[in-house]
This record gives sequence, structure tokens and C-alpha cells, in this order.
Amino acid sequence: MIDLILDLIFIGAIVIALAPVLLGLYGVFLVLKIFFISFTKGVWYVCSCPCYWIIRRRR
Repeated sequence: MIDLILDLIFIGAIVIALAPVLLGLYGVFLVLKIFFISFTKGVWYVCSCPCYWIIRRRR
């Protein structure tokens, strides 16, 4: 019973120690995801603008 309690305390300590690291990684992942989405939208916009102008000029 005491071993179980000690194990739970040990696991809890590991979780508490890793929580900021995991939250940090999750935050970085979210920032990268937002940046990637905005970057791809920007690339798509830059690529679509010349095509749009070419199509308008041909008409």
C-alpha cells in the first residue's frame, strides 16, 4: 500500500515536472501551425495574383 502511494507521488512529480515542457511544446506547435497556415495563405495569394492579372489582361 505504501509502495503504491510512493509510486503515485513519484508519477505525480514526473507529471508536474513535464507539464510545463508539454505545454511549451503544445504552444510551439500551435504557433507553428498558425504561422504555417498564414504562410501557405500568403504563398497562395502571391501565386494567385499574377494568374489573376494574366486572366484579366487576356479578356
